[in-house]
Formats: sequence, C-alpha cells, structure tokens
Amino acid sequence: MFNNIITKTLYEKRWMLIGWSIGLAATAVLTMSLYPSFNQQGIDQIIGSVPESLRSLVGDVSSYKTIPGFIAQQIYGPQIPIFTIILAIMLFYGLSAGDEDRGTLETLLAQPVSRTKVYFHKFFAASAILLVMVLFIAIGVLIGLAIIGESTSLLRLTQASFACYLMTVAYGMVAYAIGTATGKKGLAIAIASIYAFLSFFISSLAPAVKALRPIEKGSLFYYYNSPQTMVVGLDWRNMTIIIVSILVMMSVSLVFFKNRDLVRGD
Repeated sequence: MFNNIITKTLYEKRWMLIGWSIGLAATAVLTMSLYPSFNQQGIDQIIGSVPESLRSLVGDVSSYKTIPGFIAQQIYGPQIPIFTIILAIMLFYGLSAGDEDRGTLETLLAQPVSRTKVYFHKFFAASAILLVMVLFIAIGVLIGLAIIGESTSLLRLTQASFACYLMTVAYGMVAYAIGTATGKKGLAIAIASIYAFLSFFISSLAPAVKALRPIEKGSLFYYYNSPQTMVVGLDWRNMTIIIVSILVMMSVSLVFFKNRDLVRGD
C-alpha cells in the first residue's frame, strides 16, 4: 500500500498514536487542574513533613507555588515523561528486534531497499510518533492552564517539550540500537528498561545520597531537566550531550545492522 517505510509505519501505528496522545494530553490537563490545591498555604507543611532523605523526590516547596515550577516538577519532572520513555522503548524495540522476531524485517530486506534506508526510515517514523505525543503533552498543559485561568511562557513550554522529546528518543534509542545490532527482543527490552529505571532511581536519590552523585552523570535524567527548563530555559550543553549519545548509539548500531546475517544473499 505504501512505498515509503515512514508513512507505512505511521499508518500501522495510527491507533497507538491517537490513543497515547489523547491519554498523555488528558493526564497533563488533570495534573494542571491540581495546581490551585498545590498553591495553597498548607502545602508547605505537607511537603515539609516528608523525610529529608526523600525530599529530593518531592522537590522544592516554593516551586509548587509558581506555574513554571509546578509544570517543571509535576509535568516534566519526570512524572509524565516516564510514560513517554516506556512508550519509546516499546516502539523502538518493536520496530527493530520485534519486526525481526515476527519475520517482517526479513521480508522487507528481501525487497530492493538498502538496510541503511530501512534503519533510518524506521527511526524517523518512531521519532515522529514520539514528537506528536510530546506535543500533545504541551497541548494538555495549555488546556489545563486555560481551565484554571493561568498562563505561562510559550517559549519555555516549547523548550521543556523539546528537552522531553530528546530524552525520550535517547532512551528509545537504547532499545533500537540493541534491537538492530543483535536482533534479540528480550535483550533490547531488558537493557533499555533497566537503564531507564536505574537512571530515574539514581537521579532521584542523588541529591540526598552523596554516594550516588559520581555515577549520576551516566543518567540521561541528569542532563534532561537540571536545571529545570521551564524555569531557566534550555541548557544547550546538556542537550548536546543527549544528542551526541543518540548519534553514537545510532552510528555503532547501524554498523552492526548493516553487517548482520539477516537475509541470505543480502
């Protein structure tokens, strides 16, 4: 039906795209509707009662009382991005090791199409799907702000969405790199999921646990929202590190993918 792998992939994933986009937007709207409650005076005592060792998970009390701070911590920090990361891992391993496991990748490569084209078209299709979903998070934030009668900087919201998108693609790229390089679905899921979980765990506890700080720089969460993009804008040095990590994984896995024995005579 489609000659272009990107459009074919987008068509096949259309219902997933629609469902997740609506769900993420609704979650953002619901979260923003809670802002008036967090802005009340009593939140100081509630958050103040949290043990010091867990305070880093809650965040700064004062930031909850400002729109940018609330969005930074409750939308992008990283409650909702956790869902986009899970989706990215599912999506990227499905388009690599998942397709190979089902036999559709071998069928595709038997056609007059280069492996490089297949690799990049699948990557761009998955990246486009994730971009739409991240945009729907921002749309949900704007709808939520309209409901509660508040506003925020569109520039900061765009920057926060961009940072979220980059981090999401980077974690998905872990699954894609392993999936295309090895063809092992279980390995791609396991390593990408474990890395995402450990990254979140380490970055959440590092402010309170000094022993974790030296290894925190191995977490993409460390570069994603520190400092908070909604509050101070993008840290381009951190964004560059995330982009470089994507390019490195892409370059290495593409070499393996192009040289793997997938189709006889290829």
